[in-house]
Amino acid sequence: MNSGSVVSTSPSNTDAALAQHAMRQTFGVRSDSMVGVERQGAVNWTFRAAAQGRSYAVRVNRIRGSDEAFAEYTRERWCMDAARACGIPTPAVLAISRTGDRAWMIGEWIDGATAPDTPATFHQLGEYAFQLAANSPPRQLRLFPDPFGGWRGQVHYNLAQLTADDPLIGLQVYAPAHQARLREAFEALRTGTFTTALEHGDLAPRNLLVRDNGEAVLIDWGCAAFDVTPLQPVNQLRQRRFETGAPSESCLRAFVEGLRIDWAECVRLEPVLNRWFLLKAMDLVRWAIDRCPERVAESSEMARRVTDAYFSERLALAIPDR
Repeated sequence: MNSGSVVSTSPSNTDAALAQHAMRQTFGVRSDSMVGVERQGAVNWTFRAAAQGRSYAVRVNRIRGSDEAFAEYTRERWCMDAARACGIPTPAVLAISRTGDRAWMIGEWIDGATAPDTPATFHQLGEYAFQLAANSPPRQLRLFPDPFGGWRGQVHYNLAQLTADDPLIGLQVYAPAHQARLREAFEALRTGTFTTALEHGDLAPRNLLVRDNGEAVLIDWGCAAFDVTPLQPVNQLRQRRFETGAPSESCLRAFVEGLRIDWAECVRLEPVLNRWFLLKAMDLVRWAIDRCPERVAESSEMARRVTDAYFSERLALAIPDR
């Protein structure tokens, strides 16, 4: 298990006490040590706890209510169990519960080194994405509600928002003059045929821990979802590359190879990849408007960059390495 994005604050004594309570409730003993990990996440505090000669990862929710956090932990456990059934090494979840208005989860602590940022690592990530898609379990609606009714419904929803009153125009995500081209792009997706499957949602070297025996354990399943595959896993790496310049083209090629896709076929699919890239960027802004107002500015800026690149035909699969 892993802790997510870097933040400037640290857990309080109250958070550590809750983690101790979780250990006592689960194992009947007090943890010998309780240390906040260095890289804390935006929505959970993570501690490394030691008891009875073993180490555990204890996560307690930070900013959400216990119901939402408990549901997320339950989804994560289901996803990790499904991945393990596909032959993908993942941490074992040992307990999930609630105490008052807080939720917590205890799992196996993975002793391993973060995988290096190399083509071999991305090839491994691609292989795991392929294994998960090829053996995906059926979607469990109680864990993964589907407000759109599948990928076609998501496309239809975004098409329906393309009106004169679209708030994305006011946010300067796109100009009214481009609305017809957006509609054309999304209509092309609606007439396509795509497959959805379980996918990790954040495939990156930081989420791959290599044990001393060489086993590569895939951690941090908080972003897992059912999505269009293999297009969405490829586009997630493209988005990171679009934002930061990394991973390199050689790493992206290695990832695609791990997914069992020929690079020439990936290039052939570039127009479809670009349309999904565009739709997902705009859909994230709409989600932020409805559910997470604090992310509207950030998501709007990224969607603006994506639409500008799309309309100027700079949304290339293989952008030059920086």
